[in-house]
Amino acid sequence: MAIHLGHTTFIGESFASLKLKEHSFGELVADSVLYNSTSYLEEKKPEEITAESPESYAARGNCTEQGLIRFFLKQCGHSIIFTRQEERTADKLLLYSIPFDSKYKMSFAVIQDTKNPKNVKIFGKGAPDFLLQYCTLVLNKDGAPVELTDDEKNKINHEVIKMNFAKKSYRTILTAYKEMPKEEFHELIGNP
Repeated sequence: MAIHLGHTTFIGESFASLKLKEHSFGELVADSVLYNSTSYLEEKKPEEITAESPESYAARGNCTEQGLIRFFLKQCGHSIIFTRQEERTADKLLLYSIPFDSKYKMSFAVIQDTKNPKNVKIFGKGAPDFLLQYCTLVLNKDGAPVELTDDEKNKINHEVIKMNFAKKSYRTILTAYKEMPKEEFHELIGNP
């Protein structure tokens, strides 16, 4: 897995130590992926555990999302994955979702902020050429949000995605995150 922040690309697990507010950067990426996933992790049955496949857990569902879940299993452990799966299906935390659509190539999940009940957290996941146009901030190499200009969007799309990741045949997924007041979110979607 490769992560691009600002003008730096992190390969493998080297991005996990980055911090953003009270979250680790790795946790925000995991949340964007896991809240927007139709795949899931489950404990293997004893007969499924073999010498060739000794892991205790198995990812099920879409093969791209299975790969992401396996990465986060290695990176974060199983508890965050099971917690996010439970929260994704809990009516009280998942307030709104837009499932992945092949026409728009992105999905969103709106989660109740458990630390501040007046706020929501919006997690997005999708194709960069569709989702990047809605982004106004990007994280720099220190994990701090900075303004994302149209020139920088074009540079990310061309230099990072097309000339770097696509050339190596990487599946490229953009994750997005935003916090906002719950009241403002309800006004935005027309639901008081």
